[in-house]
Amino acid sequence: MESELVLPWFLALLAEAYGKEGQTGEGLAVVTEALDAADKSGERFCEAELYRLRGELTFAQSRVQSLEPAVQERQKAKISKAQILNPDAQSEVEACFLKAIETAQKQRAKS
Repeated sequence: MESELVLPWFLALLAEAYGKEGQTGEGLAVVTEALDAADKSGERFCEAELYRLRGELTFAQSRVQSLEPAVQERQKAKISKAQILNPDAQSEVEACFLKAIETAQKQRAKS
């Protein structure tokens, strides 16, 4: 069915909208659903974008979670918000971005 082929793309748009509204958990759930849909349909045209989105949402979610206990520490050390990130989350974010790049290169994507 044709609608199954474009489902991952529409889910990617939904995940991005969730991210823009600060609802990173919902966005990550939708990205997982989109990757599952891509696996089922075999359509991979937006797979790199899905991994990029997963990285962006994971980064945003981990920053929010790590900022709460680190606010006082940041004030003491004058550390920027961008520098506060859980090392496990940092590894996961990096893995998502690397997977996105690898996928795009395999597909010979132009952008």
